[in-house]
Amino acid sequence: MDIYLPATKNTPEVTLDLTQKFLKLKGVSSPENNLDFYDKIIDALNIKANSGKFQVDVSFIHFNTSSSKSIFTLFQKLKSINNEGNEVEVNWHYEQDDEDMLECGQDFSELLDMHFNFIEYKL
Repeated sequence: MDIYLPATKNTPEVTLDLTQKFLKLKGVSSPENNLDFYDKIIDALNIKANSGKFQVDVSFIHFNTSSSKSIFTLFQKLKSINNEGNEVEVNWHYEQDDEDMLECGQDFSELLDMHFNFIEYKL
């Protein structure tokens, strides 16, 4: 099931396209109920083993503490997809000089023992 959710002041833009094999999360993540928000995405990540490369692009401006747990759970799902024979490529985009966001991505990468590409951008 593909998903498109436009960004709001509290939730990121989400694009999940299982045919094109990509997930994009962009913006702010502080939904009132982060479990409901992220569980929809996690449940939709129904990728068959050995179905090829799956690309993930993450560009958070900010996320709150409760979102971080759900984001971690999402990455756990992506790691299991990777372990089933699919190549999951994670591109963690962060604004130039936003060391906190870079460190968050590095923490996720280390905790999950999963390679992330760190991509700096300028506004």
